[in-house]
Amino acid sequence: MKYINTVLILFISLVFLASCSLTTNSEEQPLPDVMTLVEKYMEARKISTRESLPYIHFEGDFFQDAYLTSNERVLDYKIESHKKINDSLYAFTVLVKSTETNGKYLRAYNFVGLIDGQWLYMNGVANIPASLKENLVEEDYQYR
Repeated sequence: MKYINTVLILFISLVFLASCSLTTNSEEQPLPDVMTLVEKYMEARKISTRESLPYIHFEGDFFQDAYLTSNERVLDYKIESHKKINDSLYAFTVLVKSTETNGKYLRAYNFVGLIDGQWLYMNGVANIPASLKENLVEEDYQYR
């Protein structure tokens, strides 16, 4: 009986440790303003791309035009992980179910950066201003 209890305790401990090690979050939690922006952006995306414009930054008209011509709406999302890149940039891996994903969640690499004193959402590495890319390993956020 002692053997079974010991094995059970060991098993529970291993499951707990494994679940802790699976998280890819950095030790530092995103600032409350950053998390609030992510929530506001995603809730706006449930309505329309146009509704989300106050929360998002583009590095050019091409990206903004492509974004606005999309009729895709977010149906649901889950933040899979986050990482502080530097004091002005956070990376988020988000699972997104949208009107274009046939009921499936797809992984997206998104960012929140401090631009001109305001936290803004960026939907890809290409929309991050060069001034915010310190410590960013762009290859970590490429779709494979």
